[in-house]
Amino acid sequence: VSFAGYPLLAEGRIVGVMAIFAQRPLTDLTLREMEAVADVIAIGIERSQAEAARHALLTRLQLQIERMPLAYVLFS
Repeated sequence: VSFAGYPLLAEGRIVGVMAIFAQRPLTDLTLREMEAVADVIAIGIERSQAEAARHALLTRLQLQIERMPLAYVLFS
């Protein structure tokens, strides 16, 4: 049985780990492809986390605006 694990790195921080188990030895090509896939997964996780943070911030901002007695908001 073979095993390979790759950290999912986004901007220098670990956002997860990808691992694979196989019944045969993993080839160098497979390991390089795993590394490329790990990079794509890390980018996706980072984007998802950024979108969640953006949504939370917009929700908090909306609540703040709704609580104001009178608000003038300009969007450009």
